[in-house]
Amino acid sequence: MTSRNNKFSMGMGGNYRSLLIAAAVALGAASALPALAEYKCELSFPSASSTELENFPVLVRISPAALDGFSYAECPTASCLWFTDRNDETLPFDVDTWDTTGESLVWVSVPSLSTTATITMHCSANSVEAPVSPDSTNVWSRAGYYAVWHMNEILEDGEGKHYTPDASGKGWHAYKQDEDDANYPVPTNNAPTVTAHPTPLTGTAMNIACGAGKAHYVKGGFLVPAGVTSSTTLNGPGFVFSAIVNARQTASYSRIITTGATYSEMANISVGSDDIYCMGGNSYHNKANPAGSTGWVCAAAVFGRGSTQKTFIFADGVNLTGSAGGNPANYTSHKPTKGIGLGCFTDGSYSLNGYIDEARIRNVASSDEWVAAEYATLQPGFVVPMAQPSSLSRGCTIAATNLAAGVVLTNFPLMVKLTASNKYGFSYADAAVDGSDVRFFDANDKPLYHEVASWNQAGESVLYVSVPRLSRDTVVTMRWHKKNPSAVLPPMPASAVWTAAGYKFVWHLDRYDSTIGGYANSVSTNYPAKPVGTAPTVVAGAQGSAAGIYGDYPLLAQGAGYVFSQPFSVSCWSRYPASRWDCASGSGRIWTCGTNNQAANIFFNWKQGFVMGDTNNSDLAKYLPFQKAAAGDTDEQTKAKSRCKKGTWQFVTGVYQSTSSKTYLDGVLIPQDSSDYHQLDTLSTSRTVFGLGGFTNAQPGDTGNFQGEIDEIRIRSGVASADWVKAEYDNATDAGFLKITRLPVSGLTVFVR
Repeated sequence: MTSRNNKFSMGMGGNYRSLLIAAAVALGAASALPALAEYKCELSFPSASSTELENFPVLVRISPAALDGFSYAECPTASCLWFTDRNDETLPFDVDTWDTTGESLVWVSVPSLSTTATITMHCSANSVEAPVSPDSTNVWSRAGYYAVWHMNEILEDGEGKHYTPDASGKGWHAYKQDEDDANYPVPTNNAPTVTAHPTPLTGTAMNIACGAGKAHYVKGGFLVPAGVTSSTTLNGPGFVFSAIVNARQTASYSRIITTGATYSEMANISVGSDDIYCMGGNSYHNKANPAGSTGWVCAAAVFGRGSTQKTFIFADGVNLTGSAGGNPANYTSHKPTKGIGLGCFTDGSYSLNGYIDEARIRNVASSDEWVAAEYATLQPGFVVPMAQPSSLSRGCTIAATNLAAGVVLTNFPLMVKLTASNKYGFSYADAAVDGSDVRFFDANDKPLYHEVASWNQAGESVLYVSVPRLSRDTVVTMRWHKKNPSAVLPPMPASAVWTAAGYKFVWHLDRYDSTIGGYANSVSTNYPAKPVGTAPTVVAGAQGSAAGIYGDYPLLAQGAGYVFSQPFSVSCWSRYPASRWDCASGSGRIWTCGTNNQAANIFFNWKQGFVMGDTNNSDLAKYLPFQKAAAGDTDEQTKAKSRCKKGTWQFVTGVYQSTSSKTYLDGVLIPQDSSDYHQLDTLSTSRTVFGLGGFTNAQPGDTGNFQGEIDEIRIRSGVASADWVKAEYDNATDAGFLKITRLPVSGLTVFVR
């Protein structure tokens, strides 16, 4: 059954939270447990833009194949459905299509779309109606849309006229131009298409005109009456026309969305045999050929963006015109006095010979990121369902009981180490060979982002879990071992562990990746750390494996460019093996963003220990804070004052702030005299290279290269507090920092309201 189902009789009610009851089958009490009353699934967006997009309408695809445990038998109509954010606030949603035999399409308004955002889908079982109404028009209105035509049905009004409805709530319903034509426009299943390219949407599209006797200039398409639109001015400032189209004409142009019947009075986006264009005022304003787009194309025209009022054309989310668009003043403010044509001019001519779907008008000059996300959300993998506790049968609870009383850390990346010793009930034999079935949950069973930094079935594995609010009372649950061996657990967006806490770069340095020729940056694909020559020696590190630089194997991390803004923090682990202690003379760079002492950097100096700085002053006493040598001290005494330990992994954190920079060693602030350091220079230049184990122009054997081993180099925006630094150090070194308690094996999980 396929239907449009937006009818909910219940008003906005209180939020309902599911209680998780886990019972082992061995108890023999399964028959006494209540029936499933609510399906819940957390949804994430790991491929979303790094730029947060407010009130963005995301397409959620619903089917038993896509969502583990979901059943149309329990949720036969969309009236059972609702969505909430992380704070359990209900979200507006618009049911585009409900198909109990296949895939249903629902648009959900996500308050702040990003890689770290999540929402929860709820579905009442046994056909019980949801406790909230969908508030469907708000999906579009609060994002600035003036009209949204899903193009999946034709309705009849009280006068016998036929139209396709506007989902935005503004009432811009589009009527058939030719009521005498019973064949066109007509909704049609757009899964089998006339082209070799797949359609971006399942469901239905509108067939405007096709077949042997139909030419592109005949009357057809839809019209929003002028009486409905003439009093409205599009002045966001700027506005956007967009639609998904599959055109079949071989010559001239056909209209997708227009606001007139002559060039001088309209704004429009059109499609030809080989390109897309937007125009108005008797001239083209942009024209572009989307290479390879002979099938379905997501076309968009952005009018009047920015102070120069540029126009831009997009195909499949890509800006094809850059800044080469026209500069028409009338596009900053435009009034559709002639109505709006969909698939034709407003007089019905030049109708589109093809299909049209998801036509929209937005009263905002959308950013490149917004248009790209509109295309991305159509792709089946954009929304990723996160595993639920009920999917996994093994588990343990984790609490940071040794964290200082009163300390609360936000989005802290908590490190969890696993071993083959079957401790806390964990066994590699019960987990996936790559650790892909390990999941973490908070006290309310919300999935938490995590990264498997290293997985070693014969030894120690290192994982990081992003804890939204870490205190000594926080309890996190780790689960593994799929109850259903054939179930597919969606991958976790590992980068979200770090971006949530403001990290810009994280190099674990534990695994050389031959596919990228270096060590990955866990925050993004940008700035992988690659060896200048031979790859560093793999050694046992502070957290997993590490890189042995030894003066000969520096790493360079190159990327598109990054501009530091103060304050920021840099942290790293380093060690001088006893066998290399005599090589430690001079100043070996652990991390730097330049070619000499003028760059921000952390280094180890033979006389002064660990130092951070960014000055061109050759007097090391003027570098940023370190434990300064007293008069008459020997080199050995100075190293002792800096607490540098031969053959021991040490944790160094530098907080770069113009007037109050700090250096921490092993989680403790290094004392300093304000006269011993100067203010930090402004790092306004974009940095395209970072040096790990040497300067950014390092070569094997350079005197500025580090002579020891390095591990876990991280750069974070903002100030790393003393509590944060101490927790990072204790988490890595204190075996009692975490209290881990085994949970009973779970054989059956039931959700009740």
